[in-house]
Amino acid sequence: MSKPFCAWMVMFAALMIAAPSFASEDEDFSAVCENGALAPSEYCKFFVFYRKDGGGSLDVRVGDALKVTKPEETRAIGLVISISKYPNIKADIQAADVDGERMVHFLTGSQKFDEVIHLRNEEATKDNINWFLDTYLVNRAAAFDGKARLLIIYSGHGLYGDNNGISGKQAAFVLSSAKSDADPSALYKMSELSGSLQNLSQKYFHVLTLINACFGGGLFGVGKMGGNPDAFTKPGSYGIAAGDDKTEVYSLNPTQGSVFVDTLIDGITSGKADTRYRASYVINGGDGRQITAGITRTNRLFNYITDVYADVNQKLAQSNEHVQLVEPWLGSTQNEIARGGFFFLTDLPVDESGKTISQTYDMMRDKINIGRYSIERFDVSFEPANPNPKPKYNDKFDIPFGPVSGIPGRPEIKIFKAPDIYPIVGYDISAMDGVINWDKLIKESAPRFVYVRAVANKGEDARYKINADSLSKNHIDYGAYFKFNYCMSPKDQYNLAISAVPYDKDLLPPVIRIVNPADEKGEQEACYKKNPLRVAQDVAALAQLLLGHYHKTPVISGTHYSLSKYPGEELKPYMIWVAYWGTAQLKMGGSSPWTLWQYSGHEVVPGIGANTEANVFFGTETQYSEFKAGKGNVALRAVQM
Repeated sequence: MSKPFCAWMVMFAALMIAAPSFASEDEDFSAVCENGALAPSEYCKFFVFYRKDGGGSLDVRVGDALKVTKPEETRAIGLVISISKYPNIKADIQAADVDGERMVHFLTGSQKFDEVIHLRNEEATKDNINWFLDTYLVNRAAAFDGKARLLIIYSGHGLYGDNNGISGKQAAFVLSSAKSDADPSALYKMSELSGSLQNLSQKYFHVLTLINACFGGGLFGVGKMGGNPDAFTKPGSYGIAAGDDKTEVYSLNPTQGSVFVDTLIDGITSGKADTRYRASYVINGGDGRQITAGITRTNRLFNYITDVYADVNQKLAQSNEHVQLVEPWLGSTQNEIARGGFFFLTDLPVDESGKTISQTYDMMRDKINIGRYSIERFDVSFEPANPNPKPKYNDKFDIPFGPVSGIPGRPEIKIFKAPDIYPIVGYDISAMDGVINWDKLIKESAPRFVYVRAVANKGEDARYKINADSLSKNHIDYGAYFKFNYCMSPKDQYNLAISAVPYDKDLLPPVIRIVNPADEKGEQEACYKKNPLRVAQDVAALAQLLLGHYHKTPVISGTHYSLSKYPGEELKPYMIWVAYWGTAQLKMGGSSPWTLWQYSGHEVVPGIGANTEANVFFGTETQYSEFKAGKGNVALRAVQM
């Protein structure tokens, strides 16, 4: 067993929160602390950070998820409770103190919380916790019309209960003032915590409760099944406990904090907890520069913690240690369905080549600011001897909220946000997808649009007419795409296209799909190499012919790599459909934003199956109507000033 694991020790922890109550009518909220917090003077010292309402900038990820555009429309509030001192029972737990300090730094720093409250040791009394949980936080939520987010975390002792409270003891939490491990004056029942969370879940957009507690899984049993903790654009209240309802939890070396909190912070800040969405926001500056940022979703975080626990247990077993970590628990903390879950901000510094710089996120994260109307991109190359590097460049530009692909006045800058932000979703299919279950697709997937391959390199797609007829009967918007053939003239390709797909005014704009000739091999690659400089001209010529026949502006489709080969003016009049799955440095030039984005080629879609190509439309319903009508380059028009 490796040496660090020899230092692991038992650590009890819990969340001390009382039953819900509403603020009394005579509660004084006219008092203002020196930092601006609306609280009576005796509570001011607990606000370790407070940003005045509307102060600072609104992170675009928060604005997108909550559908707000101004910082004063939302609020992120953290309540940190850490109890490491138990003077009467001689059961101090240093790791709990480390947990509290780390969480305060984490929330006020990279997570950009607006206010953080810290109750620790003897200050975490019943009265203080009650006031914040059931008075202050209730009143603060009312000021933001259901658009605030709340995170609660606690580290301290927990007490085991039995028989689910029917007889004997109920699971409870132990306060610092406890004179014994069963002192009733210093115990809170977990069922009382559940009541407080029920109340708060009705008032906040997201509530996440983190319990680093022995027996902390006793919190659950109140929520209904359903919902999706990873659906970060939907409201919901969830909790994650470091263990189950019958087992202790553990820490690393006490100076490092608990396994639970250490794993949680590391998973978020490094991006390891949510590898799919850790770079879910990509802004291409049009000159090779890129800014990436992302999020970590609740369920992905939970799965990551579970996997780390399993790795730790394997090492413990190999070292013949007589202790094992029990799996963490996840559950809803509201009576109605928790449809969505909390998300954390994940910012990954990158060097000029796009490679992640490991172990530097604490120092460098603040160098990348994703605010309401600006993104500043600095050179974040890191040298230990120079912890404060000067920016190499500092280009500011507006970042609009919502479903967009470009920036007004800067058409060369391309924006890719998390796919969830774009409400208009569709798929593209071909004969390779086989027989489609249309009833299942419509009932369970409900696509807004579907593009069907009509022409491949070897001629017409064998299932185009069948797929097109089914889409038409089911009233789903659909269109045809034609694979560009490097061995045929634009005129011949045009004749084949209009033969396969007769004119229909209700069709979506026609699509020309360009594939990387190196991926085709054989004849297609050989034809391409004969005159690669003519490809853009031939694609433009084919697009012009299709426009004349279908009377709708065509779309040029390809991977971000293949489209990067044709950044000239020939294709500027036409809309862009880019395939970019976020697995490599984005390559895409030109001065036209994308209209359609294929964000994945491996979606599991009911009715179609696995490895389905999923897409989003860049904009609003109004813009989608313009797109369906084929009225020019809609995405480009949206950013022109």
